[in-house]
Amino acid sequence: MNPRILCIVTFCFTSLFFECSFGPGGDPDLTPYATTYAVTDVGTLSATFHGAVYTPEFEYSILSNGFCWGVNPDPSLKDNSIVVPDGSRSISIDVPVTSLGARTTYFVRCYATYEGGTVYGKGVFFETTAFGPITYNGTVYVQGSAIFDSEGNQYHFQQIGTQVWMSDNLKSTKYSDGSAIPKITDTTAWRNLTTGAYDDYNNAPNNTPTLGLLYNWEAVNNPANICPAGWHVPTDDEWKTLEVSQGMASSYYGTDATGWRGTDQGGKLKEVGSSHWTSNLYATNASNFTAIPGGYRDSNGEFEEGGSSANYWTASQNDASSAWSRTLGSSQNKVNRSAVNMKRGYCVRCVKD
Repeated sequence: MNPRILCIVTFCFTSLFFECSFGPGGDPDLTPYATTYAVTDVGTLSATFHGAVYTPEFEYSILSNGFCWGVNPDPSLKDNSIVVPDGSRSISIDVPVTSLGARTTYFVRCYATYEGGTVYGKGVFFETTAFGPITYNGTVYVQGSAIFDSEGNQYHFQQIGTQVWMSDNLKSTKYSDGSAIPKITDTTAWRNLTTGAYDDYNNAPNNTPTLGLLYNWEAVNNPANICPAGWHVPTDDEWKTLEVSQGMASSYYGTDATGWRGTDQGGKLKEVGSSHWTSNLYATNASNFTAIPGGYRDSNGEFEEGGSSANYWTASQNDASSAWSRTLGSSQNKVNRSAVNMKRGYCVRCVKD
């Protein structure tokens, strides 16, 4: 930890207070210090870092300086770093950085290394924009370009490992062949359904643009395909592939287990922040999956957990009355795999054929 000294400067009976950060065990009159400024030119995969390094006296020379960054606060040289070679006493640093992850929150600090150690400026953070170009099966797609369902609803997509997933929850009221999916708002009618149906969370259409729609599994399993042409509802095994790409073990105790499994894969799949989540622990969205907490409709037709859980169907049936699903929770870092009643209303994420 760098020692910090509260400096007081008095001009005409007015005292100014500011915090100075100096090198490890250093004399504040001699050791260098670093300052990090706001990040600019933030794009999908790039940004420009700004900072300054200053050496009050020539007794110490700067061995190296630049920036370090990562997805956790207070990054150090153990994380990502870029060196700007310059041994001058005072330097302003402006560095464009590429190969960042899309829709990711980063923390960055300016640093300077000298004979006595390394000093860091106070960290700043920024979030990259949502989408960038990807190559899939030899074809280059521009993420964020229009992918439409049969009604004209637009979806974004993201390559995750070897798969391409939509980054938005499905909100189509028609199958890909144009036939209608019935909307069922009545609780009793939903409970008694034996065919495909959908509803807005809490029967409130204003929820749908963000949360998507809730579908029972009969709609998911309809051969007319609930996803746009060229896309499909992922199977249980395709969900396992996604989870393995984020580091989950492919074993009886990993992807094949039920209940809350894995380590931090849930956090890697969840949207960062509290714009839609009522609380959102452990979320990093390192995968760019950007799970939104759409809640669910239970088998009795009641709405549950909007804002606190993201629940997704798979296309894989378990038995005569249940199918496999995935759940991400607001206070969970793991991913829940469960066989749930087909009458439930869950969200859908489509994966590319």
